[in-house]
Amino acid sequence: MARLERVHQQAVRDLDKINSDIQGLELALRGLHENYEAATLDRQRLQEEEVVMERRLVAADKLISGLSSEKFR
Repeated sequence: MARLERVHQQAVRDLDKINSDIQGLELALRGLHENYEAATLDRQRLQEEEVVMERRLVAADKLISGLSSEKFR
């Protein structure tokens, strides 16, 4: 009977340890998910900014080309 109690107590300790590990992993997973969401939003913002900068670059190139042709007039 005492041996069964020791086995039971060890099993309870093991279970507590496993549950503690699971809670730690869930916390880490939440942090990683938050980082992923922030990175995804940042990537989207940068992609939108890239589109705007590309339009500005094209407009600036057209302006420079137009002014260059005026120089030769």
